[in-house]
Amino acid sequence: DGALQENRYADNKDLNNRSYNLRGALNWQTIGNLSGTLSAKSSRSLADFNIGNGIDPIFKKNIERNDEYQAKARVGVLTRYTFEGGWTHRERKFSAEEYARFVYRQDTGSLGLYATPGANVRLGLVGRHTKGVNPRYPVGIAIDPGTQQPVIVSAANDYTRDDIDFTTNWATGGSSTLNTRISRSKTSNSLSGLRDLSGTTGAVGWNWRPTAKLQFNVQYARDTGQESAIQTARLNR
Repeated sequence: DGALQENRYADNKDLNNRSYNLRGALNWQTIGNLSGTLSAKSSRSLADFNIGNGIDPIFKKNIERNDEYQAKARVGVLTRYTFEGGWTHRERKFSAEEYARFVYRQDTGSLGLYATPGANVRLGLVGRHTKGVNPRYPVGIAIDPGTQQPVIVSAANDYTRDDIDFTTNWATGGSSTLNTRISRSKTSNSLSGLRDLSGTTGAVGWNWRPTAKLQFNVQYARDTGQESAIQTARLNR
Protein backbone atom coordinates (compact mmCIF):
# COMPACT_ATOMS: atom_id res chain seq x y z
CA ASP A 1 0.00 0.00 0.00
CA GLY A 2 1.39 3.41 -0.87
CA ALA A 3 0.54 7.10 -1.11
CA LEU A 4 2.54 10.02 -2.50
CA GLN A 5 1.65 13.68 -1.97
CA GLU A 6 2.98 16.90 -3.44
CA ASN A 7 2.41 19.73 -0.93
CA ARG A 8 2.46 23.39 -1.94
CA TYR A 9 1.98 26.50 0.23
CA ALA A 10 0.66 29.76 -1.22
CA ASP A 11 2.22 32.15 1.31
CA ASN A 12 5.25 30.19 2.58
CA LYS A 13 6.90 28.38 -0.30
CA ASP A 14 9.82 27.30 1.89
CA LEU A 15 7.50 24.64 3.36
CA ASN A 16 6.81 23.01 -0.02
CA ASN A 17 7.56 19.29 0.27
CA ARG A 18 6.86 15.80 -0.96
CA SER A 19 5.41 13.35 1.55
CA TYR A 20 4.68 9.64 1.32
CA ASN A 21 3.37 6.59 3.17
CA LEU A 22 4.53 3.10 2.19
CA ARG A 23 3.53 -0.19 3.76
CA GLY A 24 3.98 -3.83 2.80
CA ALA A 25 3.48 -7.20 4.47
CA LEU A 26 4.02 -10.88 3.76
CA ASN A 27 1.90 -13.46 5.57
CA TRP A 28 3.26 -17.02 5.55
CA GLN A 29 2.06 -20.40 6.85
CA THR A 30 3.46 -23.93 6.79
CA ILE A 31 1.54 -27.17 6.50
CA GLY A 32 1.44 -27.48 10.29
CA ASN A 33 0.40 -24.89 12.85
CA LEU A 34 3.33 -22.54 12.20
CA SER A 35 2.69 -19.13 10.64
CA GLY A 36 3.91 -15.56 10.77
CA THR A 37 4.14 -12.09 9.26
CA LEU A 38 6.95 -9.94 7.86
CA SER A 39 6.09 -6.27 7.44
CA ALA A 40 7.66 -2.88 6.79
CA LYS A 41 6.35 0.66 6.67
CA SER A 42 7.88 4.07 6.07
CA SER A 43 6.50 7.60 6.10
CA ARG A 44 7.83 11.10 5.38
CA SER A 45 5.98 14.33 6.11
CA LEU A 46 6.28 17.88 7.39
CA ALA A 47 6.63 17.74 11.17
CA ASP A 48 4.39 19.57 13.63
CA PHE A 49 5.82 23.09 13.98
CA ASN A 50 4.74 23.39 17.64
CA ILE A 51 5.54 20.11 19.33
CA GLY A 52 5.75 21.62 22.82
CA ASN A 53 7.64 20.22 25.82
CA GLY A 54 10.05 23.12 26.12
CA ILE A 55 10.65 23.55 22.38
CA ASP A 56 9.82 26.97 20.96
CA PRO A 57 7.77 26.81 17.74
CA ILE A 58 9.89 26.78 14.60
CA PHE A 59 8.53 27.83 11.23
CA LYS A 60 11.20 26.53 8.87
CA LYS A 61 10.86 23.30 6.94
CA ASN A 62 11.30 20.33 9.26
CA ILE A 63 10.89 16.91 7.66
CA GLU A 64 9.97 13.94 9.86
CA ARG A 65 10.61 10.37 8.78
CA ASN A 66 9.40 7.21 10.53
CA ASP A 67 10.42 3.64 9.63
CA GLU A 68 9.28 0.37 11.17
CA TYR A 69 10.21 -3.25 10.42
CA GLN A 70 8.48 -6.16 12.10
CA ALA A 71 8.63 -9.96 12.15
CA LYS A 72 6.22 -12.29 13.95
CA ALA A 73 6.03 -16.07 14.23
CA ARG A 74 3.34 -18.12 15.93
CA VAL A 75 2.65 -21.75 16.74
CA GLY A 76 -0.96 -22.94 16.94
CA VAL A 77 -3.23 -20.96 14.64
CA LEU A 78 -6.41 -23.02 14.72
CA THR A 79 -5.83 -24.40 18.21
CA ARG A 80 -7.10 -23.14 21.56
CA TYR A 81 -3.65 -21.88 22.59
CA THR A 82 -1.17 -19.90 20.49
CA PHE A 83 2.46 -19.11 21.28
CA GLU A 84 3.82 -16.02 19.51
CA GLY A 85 7.21 -14.32 19.29
CA GLY A 86 8.06 -11.07 17.58
CA TRP A 87 10.71 -8.43 16.83
CA THR A 88 10.14 -4.76 15.93
CA HIS A 89 12.64 -2.12 14.85
CA ARG A 90 11.63 1.56 14.82
CA GLU A 91 13.41 4.76 13.80
CA ARG A 92 12.39 8.41 13.81
CA LYS A 93 14.38 11.28 12.29
CA PHE A 94 13.93 15.05 11.93
CA SER A 95 15.77 17.38 9.59
CA ALA A 96 15.70 20.35 12.02
CA GLU A 97 18.42 20.40 14.67
CA GLU A 98 15.94 21.84 17.19
CA TYR A 99 14.13 18.48 17.19
CA ALA A 100 17.26 16.39 17.85
CA ARG A 101 15.93 15.25 21.25
CA PHE A 102 13.02 13.46 19.54
CA VAL A 103 15.20 11.36 17.23
CA TYR A 104 15.39 7.73 18.31
CA ARG A 105 15.86 4.15 17.21
CA GLN A 106 14.83 1.08 19.16
CA ASP A 107 14.40 -2.69 18.98
CA THR A 108 11.68 -4.63 20.80
CA GLY A 109 11.42 -8.37 21.35
CA SER A 110 8.28 -10.06 22.66
CA LEU A 111 7.03 -13.50 23.69
CA GLY A 112 3.38 -14.19 24.40
CA LEU A 113 0.83 -16.87 25.08
CA TYR A 114 -2.73 -16.46 23.77
CA ALA A 115 -5.82 -18.43 24.74
CA THR A 116 -9.24 -18.63 23.09
CA PRO A 117 -11.70 -19.67 25.79
CA GLY A 118 -14.67 -18.84 23.56
CA ALA A 119 -15.38 -18.36 19.89
CA ASN A 120 -15.41 -14.56 20.21
CA VAL A 121 -12.83 -13.92 22.99
CA ARG A 122 -9.02 -14.05 22.84
CA LEU A 123 -6.83 -13.45 25.90
CA GLY A 124 -3.10 -12.84 25.91
CA LEU A 125 -0.18 -12.61 28.34
CA VAL A 126 2.90 -11.04 26.74
CA GLY A 127 6.36 -10.06 27.91
CA ARG A 128 8.23 -7.31 26.00
CA HIS A 129 11.77 -5.97 26.24
CA THR A 130 12.81 -2.78 24.45
CA LYS A 131 16.28 -1.34 24.00
CA GLY A 132 16.80 2.00 22.29
CA VAL A 133 18.79 5.19 22.05
CA ASN A 134 18.19 8.91 21.61
CA PRO A 135 21.51 9.65 19.86
CA ARG A 136 21.48 13.45 20.21
CA TYR A 137 19.59 14.41 23.35
CA PRO A 138 20.41 18.00 24.47
CA VAL A 139 21.95 18.20 27.93
CA GLY A 140 23.11 21.81 28.12
CA ILE A 141 24.34 24.95 26.38
CA ALA A 142 27.96 26.00 25.79
CA ILE A 143 29.67 28.96 24.09
CA ASP A 144 31.42 28.24 20.81
CA PRO A 145 34.96 29.67 21.27
CA GLY A 146 35.20 30.54 17.60
CA THR A 147 31.91 32.37 17.09
CA GLN A 148 31.13 33.22 20.73
CA GLN A 149 27.59 31.99 20.04
CA PRO A 150 25.65 29.60 22.29
CA VAL A 151 25.45 26.03 21.00
CA ILE A 152 23.51 23.05 22.25
CA VAL A 153 25.52 20.26 23.85
CA SER A 154 24.08 16.79 23.16
CA ALA A 155 24.70 13.31 24.53
CA ALA A 156 23.35 9.86 23.76
CA ASN A 157 20.57 8.59 26.00
CA ASP A 158 20.34 4.80 26.10
CA TYR A 159 17.10 3.48 27.48
CA THR A 160 15.45 0.15 28.21
CA ARG A 161 11.85 -0.75 28.79
CA ASP A 162 10.21 -3.91 30.15
CA ASP A 163 6.50 -4.65 29.93
CA ILE A 164 4.12 -7.38 31.04
CA ASP A 165 0.93 -7.07 28.97
CA PHE A 166 -2.51 -8.53 29.54
CA THR A 167 -4.54 -8.23 26.36
CA THR A 168 -8.08 -9.02 25.28
CA ASN A 169 -9.76 -9.18 21.89
CA TRP A 170 -13.53 -9.43 22.03
CA ALA A 171 -15.80 -9.67 19.00
CA THR A 172 -18.83 -8.05 20.62
CA GLY A 173 -21.22 -9.31 17.98
CA GLY A 174 -22.28 -8.07 14.61
CA SER A 175 -19.56 -5.83 13.17
CA SER A 176 -17.78 -4.59 16.33
CA THR A 177 -14.47 -5.60 17.91
CA LEU A 178 -13.07 -4.36 21.25
CA ASN A 179 -9.34 -4.59 22.04
CA THR A 180 -7.75 -3.79 25.40
CA ARG A 181 -4.25 -3.85 26.87
CA ILE A 182 -3.13 -3.19 30.41
CA SER A 183 0.58 -3.35 31.17
CA ARG A 184 3.01 -3.09 34.01
CA SER A 185 5.83 -1.03 32.51
CA LYS A 186 9.27 0.09 33.60
CA THR A 187 11.56 2.42 31.64
CA SER A 188 15.13 3.37 32.57
CA ASN A 189 17.28 6.11 30.97
CA SER A 190 21.05 6.46 31.05
CA LEU A 191 20.85 10.29 31.32
CA SER A 192 20.07 11.33 34.87
CA GLY A 193 18.05 14.36 33.77
CA LEU A 194 15.28 12.23 32.25
CA ARG A 195 12.50 10.80 34.35
CA ASP A 196 12.24 7.02 34.52
CA LEU A 197 8.83 5.42 34.38
CA SER A 198 7.51 2.67 36.60
CA GLY A 199 3.78 2.25 36.48
CA THR A 200 0.75 1.13 34.54
CA THR A 201 0.19 1.77 30.85
CA GLY A 202 -2.57 0.58 28.59
CA ALA A 203 -4.88 1.10 25.64
CA VAL A 204 -8.48 0.52 24.57
CA GLY A 205 -9.53 0.30 20.95
CA TRP A 206 -12.90 -0.16 19.24
CA ASN A 207 -13.42 -1.11 15.61
CA TRP A 208 -16.81 -0.90 13.89
CA ARG A 209 -17.62 -2.00 10.33
CA PRO A 210 -21.22 -0.99 9.62
CA THR A 211 -20.83 -1.93 5.94
CA ALA A 212 -18.30 -3.77 3.80
CA LYS A 213 -16.79 -0.46 2.62
CA LEU A 214 -17.03 1.64 5.80
CA GLN A 215 -14.93 1.34 8.97
CA PHE A 216 -14.60 3.41 12.16
CA ASN A 217 -11.75 3.16 14.70
CA VAL A 218 -11.49 4.74 18.14
CA GLN A 219 -8.45 4.38 20.40
CA TYR A 220 -7.49 5.67 23.84
CA ALA A 221 -3.97 5.13 25.15
CA ARG A 222 -1.95 6.02 28.24
CA ASP A 223 1.70 5.46 27.51
CA THR A 224 5.04 7.09 26.77
CA GLY A 225 5.03 9.25 23.66
CA GLN A 226 6.91 7.09 21.19
CA GLU A 227 4.98 3.95 22.20
CA SER A 228 1.50 5.41 21.72
CA ALA A 229 -0.37 5.58 18.43
CA ILE A 230 -0.46 9.38 18.68
CA GLN A 231 3.01 10.86 18.20
CA THR A 232 3.98 13.03 21.15
CA ALA A 233 7.22 14.55 22.08
CA ARG A 234 9.07 12.98 24.99
CA LEU A 235 9.72 9.80 26.89
CA ASN A 236 7.62 10.95 29.85
CA ARG A 237 3.96 10.11 30.30
